[in-house]
Amino acid sequence: MDIQPAKPEISVEEISLVLVGDLNPKIFHPMWFLHEGLIRESEARESHIDVSHQDVSSFRLEWVTIQVLRDRFTAKIKADVYKKHLGDLVLNVFSTLSHTPIHQLGMNTAYRIRFRSNDDWHSFGHFLLPKSHWSNVLTGC
Repeated sequence: MDIQPAKPEISVEEISLVLVGDLNPKIFHPMWFLHEGLIRESEARESHIDVSHQDVSSFRLEWVTIQVLRDRFTAKIKADVYKKHLGDLVLNVFSTLSHTPIHQLGMNTAYRIRFRSNDDWHSFGHFLLPKSHWSNVLTGC
């Protein structure tokens, strides 16, 4: 059986860049970003600081959330229109911190998929993961 689901509405829910390395979370503060010319004064003034500590730093600007642990830097946006700004910010942060050892880079995108009906949603599930592949595994269910 060839099931073709109706095309759903797809929107970007979140985009994040994650760098793994040896970091000093205490310096990742909105005032450091301002001092280095990475954000505007209004952004630093209006930032919301969740925590600023030697082991973790986390703060939010209107368009981006920054979280830094000793081994991980994460910058996350919730709107696709800031994608270029996200890349520029992360590139400029680690160009400024050029001697910071970075071992890995991850780029993550979360999508929201909306279907017009429950039938379309179920058709998509059957298309993505056909039940026939599980017939020998899930017997008697």
